Amino acid sequence: MMSSFSYGWYVKQVQAKLGSDLKVAQDLAELLDLPFLRSEKRQTRHRQETICDMRLQVIEDLSAILHAHGMPVPGLEVETLRRARPKHLRGVNEAKVNALVRTWIQGHYGGVNMMAEIPMEETAKKVRATVEREVAAWPLHQRSEWLREYMARLNHELLDLGQPAVRPDYSQHTVVHSAEAKPPSRPLTVLLVDDDSLALAWSARPLAGYPDVAIEYLYFYTVGDEDELQSSDPRYQKLVEDTARQVITWKPDIVLMEEGLMPICGTEVITEIRRQQPGCRIRFVGNTGGAGDELESVGVYDNYDKGRNVYLLRRIISSL
Repeated sequence: MMSSFSYGWYVKQVQAKLGSDLKVAQDLAELLDLPFLRSEKRQTRHRQETICDMRLQVIEDLSAILHAHGMPVPGLEVETLRRARPKHLRGVNEAKVNALVRTWIQGHYGGVNMMAEIPMEETAKKVRATVEREVAAWPLHQRSEWLREYMARLNHELLDLGQPAVRPDYSQHTVVHSAEAKPPSRPLTVLLVDDDSLALAWSARPLAGYPDVAIEYLYFYTVGDEDELQSSDPRYQKLVEDTARQVITWKPDIVLMEEGLMPICGTEVITEIRRQQPGCRIRFVGNTGGAGDELESVGVYDNYDKGRNVYLLRRIISSL
């Protein structure tokens, strides 16, 4: 089970101190509080690892914002950290990484009470300095990946020793957001529709902090044998109609639509929305991996591609 800690509640307690970063923090906190962005034992190991890695990235982004405004940062979710297994990066000497981790622990914790904490920022800076000395000749983008790999392994070792995890040097942490994007002429609601919880998170993440834009989520899922329904089954059409009705209920201005909502299709949902709501003024934007030809066939605007084409959405938002 993940922690029941509410990031939204935490941000609300310090919102007066966050200034122009408030909406970024609120959007990141909302993402972390979503029930579908949580690791569960029934999921495959790979799925758990991927979800936990995503959560850790968002937690660190939120922590960096809080730290920049002099606010205490929430503690890391230990279970999330344990499940986000270290990656195996190309070009990284596995034995050398492990040796450096052991050397660092012995050098900084050997001969002292193992439960004594070194101040978080001091520890993070020492770790960063150690790694950067080792990879000084590496290209910058490889250094960043190498540092994340080293930190992940180090934290797994520290947790096994009963030590708190090392946090990044937040003064060096860059948070991707849309707080400086051109706002729309009126407040808008963007609804993301997908049957993959991680895809929802990836799609929403670049939009954090977008002025006057509310981000909402419709996590499409089936129960029982519904994911195997054929189009000839009466329940199939009912699933299309119910999903369309849910979208309409949100009263969105823009819908980011996935095509493959197993077993139904995003194109069918869009067509049904227009049938249920003649004169529908919703802007539908494709949000599917790869080509979105099927969605384009029903008049969808290009493809947001799970957050990879954020400038497309910015152009649409600024035109409204």
